[in-house]
This record gives sequence, C-alpha cells and structure tokens, in this order.
Amino acid sequence: HKEFETSVQNLNSLAASFQQTPNQQNLSALQDAWKESKNRWKHCEVFNILAIRDDFLQNKIDKWPTNTAFLDRNLNGTDELTEAFVEGSGSTSKGLPALEYYLFADNALESIYSDALASRRLDYVKAMTENLLVRTTEIVQIWEGDMDDFSTNTENFSKGSLNQLVNGQVAVLEKILTDKLGKPIGKDNGGIAEPDEVEAYKGGISLKLIEDNLR
Repeated sequence: HKEFETSVQNLNSLAASFQQTPNQQNLSALQDAWKESKNRWKHCEVFNILAIRDDFLQNKIDKWPTNTAFLDRNLNGTDELTEAFVEGSGSTSKGLPALEYYLFADNALESIYSDALASRRLDYVKAMTENLLVRTTEIVQIWEGDMDDFSTNTENFSKGSLNQLVNGQVAVLEKILTDKLGKPIGKDNGGIAEPDEVEAYKGGISLKLIEDNLR
C-alpha cells in the first residue's frame, strides 16, 4: 500500500503540472503515472479486509466500469469541481477508472483539453487525483494502525488473518474469471465478444492488470 501511495502522490503532482500546462509532454507523463498507479493497486486488491472492506474504500479507488454519463453530466453542470465534490460523488464517478476516461480519450489533448469545457476538465482531473490521494492515505493509515493486531491474529475461523487473506485471493480470482475475462469474451452475452468490457480498455493494460492481480 505504501508503494501505491507513492505512485498516487506522483500522479497528483503530475496532474497539477498538466492542469497548469496542458501539453502533450505533461499528458504523456500523467498517462504513464496513471498506469503505474493502476498496476500498483492490483497488488492491493487482495487486502480488502478490516475497515478497508467495512467502509468500501476499495470501491472509492477502483470501481469499474466507470459511469461516463455521470461524469459528463458533472462536467456540463455548474458545480465547482473540487476534491470535496468528487468525495460526494458515487464510486463509479471517481477513482482510477474515472481518470482513465479523461486521460485516454481519443485524441485527448485536442478533443478534450482544447474546447469550451477544457478548464473544467482540467479541474476535474486534478480534483479526482486529490481525492484518490486522500482515500489512499486513509487506507495506508488503517494498515499502519491495525498491522500489529492483524499479523498476530492466528484465529482459525473466518476472522483469522490467514483466512481473510485466502478469502481475498478467492474473491480476486472470481473477479478475474467473471468480470475481467468472462464478460469480454461474451459469457454474459450469448457468446458475443465485447472487447471494450475489459478492465482499462482505453488505458491498454488489461492483461498486465490481471498479471499483477496474480502476483
């Protein structure tokens, strides 16, 4: 989680640079930082336990697919797009998937950051990275506060640390089979492939994310 936090700190810093100077160099750096954070997060998903699970914090980091209709509605609205606004939004309108929607749009620099809504998009991206960092820091603090108890909990039932980790691994494997592989190959659509249903379709790192889940 600390490695993920470091990557999100970098992501937030680069979002500020891009907000100030929206050019291709800064966009590319921001895209690379997003990929790094997304990859790092895959190593954390198995640890959906303790208050992280109870408070649904993982959903605030990486709930996908993102609700693009909500994002567009917010962008075209009049609310100030701040970290507080993002915090008050639903899980499908924040986090890494929501950032992907804007950072990896077709011809992103020309079509997204050069029209009448460019300033609001830049504000929105920065607000999302700020909120992502807030929630990431919260998760790290939970682990730091509970690590000693967790590492010494040898209870041989569902609340035991080892059992919680095994359950987390099973949950991740099930998600890979049903959502990350099953839906794209058409398992829920009569065998009709839906390749755009893969995780991080626009980011182009779907297979790498599965690999990171399994490490």
